[in-house]
Amino acid sequence: MSKQNIRKKHPVQSQKSKATDKNEKLKKTIYFILSAIVLLTIIVFSNSLKNNFISNWDDDVYILNNTDIKDINLVKFGRILHTYYNSNYHPLVTLYYAFEYNVFGMNSVPFHLSNLLFHLMNVCLVFYFIFLLTKKTDVAAIVSVLFAIHPMHVESVSWIAERKDVLYAFFFLGSMIYYLKYIENSSKYKPLVISIILFLLSCFSKSMAVTLPLVLILIDYYLSRQFSKKLILEKIPFFIIAIIFGAVAFDSQSQFGSTNMAPVFPAFERIFLLSYSTMYYIVMLVFPVNLSAVHYYPINPGEALPVYCYLSLLAIVLIVLGVYMANKLKKEMIFGFLFFIITISLVIQLVPIGRAIVSERYSYVTYLGLFFIIGMFYNGVAEKYFSTGINKLKPFLQFAFVIYVLIFSYSSYSRNRVWKDGVTLFTDVIEKNPNISHPYLARAGARMNINDSEGALADYASAIKLNPGNAEAYNNRAVIENTRRQYDAAIADCKEAIRVKPDYPDAYNNYGVALANKRRYKEAIELYNKALKLNPTFFIAFDNRGFAKNLLKDFKGALTDCNIAISINPYYPEAYNDRGFAKQNLGDLKGALEDYTKTISLNPSHAKAYQNRAMIKYNSKDYQGAVNDFEKSLQLDSSNIENYYNIGVSKYYLNDMQGACENWRKAAQRGYAQAVAIAGSYCK
Repeated sequence: MSKQNIRKKHPVQSQKSKATDKNEKLKKTIYFILSAIVLLTIIVFSNSLKNNFISNWDDDVYILNNTDIKDINLVKFGRILHTYYNSNYHPLVTLYYAFEYNVFGMNSVPFHLSNLLFHLMNVCLVFYFIFLLTKKTDVAAIVSVLFAIHPMHVESVSWIAERKDVLYAFFFLGSMIYYLKYIENSSKYKPLVISIILFLLSCFSKSMAVTLPLVLILIDYYLSRQFSKKLILEKIPFFIIAIIFGAVAFDSQSQFGSTNMAPVFPAFERIFLLSYSTMYYIVMLVFPVNLSAVHYYPINPGEALPVYCYLSLLAIVLIVLGVYMANKLKKEMIFGFLFFIITISLVIQLVPIGRAIVSERYSYVTYLGLFFIIGMFYNGVAEKYFSTGINKLKPFLQFAFVIYVLIFSYSSYSRNRVWKDGVTLFTDVIEKNPNISHPYLARAGARMNINDSEGALADYASAIKLNPGNAEAYNNRAVIENTRRQYDAAIADCKEAIRVKPDYPDAYNNYGVALANKRRYKEAIELYNKALKLNPTFFIAFDNRGFAKNLLKDFKGALTDCNIAISINPYYPEAYNDRGFAKQNLGDLKGALEDYTKTISLNPSHAKAYQNRAMIKYNSKDYQGAVNDFEKSLQLDSSNIENYYNIGVSKYYLNDMQGACENWRKAAQRGYAQAVAIAGSYCK
């Protein structure tokens, strides 16, 4: 009896053991696949860690010049939550930037590393999501590796300003995963609540997340969930969040004029342009060539549409018919194609926004649907789901997939180098679009940031030649001309910018700067007034007006303007320097000293602030402190020969006659009249 019992129990134990072994084998397989994909991704994107900030293209607005991420406090936190940055609302991204800045400063490596780490986590989440959805390891592997290394995704990972892509995707994927967990056991609502919270965080990262509720309905369709009242009710929180953030996104784009940047085409032509933009992403899925940071409209309004725009509509119709008539994998194809269409719908220019008709970064999440179709097709062939002829394609598909992965990996690895800095990036854009004005304008800005004024002038000239109505190019060229003391040329360019664009506050401000440099201060103030009427928060114009008032000896007026400039931007060093000058002339020497010191803390290379502070120290009989500051000012600006004279006077009062005479002689040799006289009297 005991032997029979043993024989009966033995097979049951064996089945459990086999199940356990099978699960362990599956886990090891998944870990191996994910480890290989993650390692490949790190290699492909390793170049991105060597890149700098793109200092004149969104990175400046979000990080470099964003005072809200510096010295974070409750006031700044509140401001971040209700502020649009460069026509976008993404407070979670801005808070992350604030954390990075306050920990690492302006070191670009941690910022790039964060993007890469989020991308790696997203790769893992993609694998998990597809595996939960299909229970098929090969499909999850194919989708996740394509997601990891596709060249169209380089922009999202290598561009620091696109942190919003990798961050919104992280929460978007997490929300879908927890929704699937909720479906597995819909009697427990905790996964659904987590899914809603993750969706909210995704919306706080990028407005493209608002498409998620429709994706969840698509998941219901794929998993054949029965339509019910419960199915509707569980979606209500998602749709409420989507509607709110959708309205916020439209408001942010409208307020900053992004909806006015796109060329205006008739409705008939826009249909074909929409078809072109949709087909662009489909074609680039397989043939990612001619990649560029900006993809401009193929024509200008009034020109004839290229033939390929008409063919794009025909291609989309054929794709839809193909999906509809499919006998095999029909549900999979519908799911994948609709996932792509739903998630891309907000950025295919249904509502014209920006100057680009397509952008590579928009493929980051949307390609999951098309990758899914590829993965399911391979799985169908592997499992002999099709006819005999198609099922024999498995070795060919495996070989083709390996070749594509190698090509995509190399392409992405190389493409990362293009994002090294602004000059490199826009040089690449110019190579792809040599007859468009905008990339020359953008590269000129990048060159200005590295003090390559000659290169910038050449680019502004090219931008103006290609588009004589480019007001920004005239205005920016005037900035260089002002720094070169070519004031008449600056005035001419500002006038041209204002003629082209009469409501251009920057042009009025720079026109004022040129007049102030010609000592026409009252006329300059009138132009600053016009600039401030057009832009009441233009802190640079407030400071410039304060500077002009200082030179007109209206020190109280100057103090008021500088205070306003500082209240708008407390990190603008020029305003503190000019306020210090006003305070100094109003007798507030302590306040002036504090302002000059603040200027230096914000800009350690501010030669004039050192000189001004030195004068305060000199008048306070701190002669050694004065010498130190005069010497630092001279070190930063050797052309200011007055400082040799000032150092000599300060050393005279320190009883250092040899040092005094040495500096007076240097000033005299450079033609400073007072130094000639004093050296002749004291240094015989």
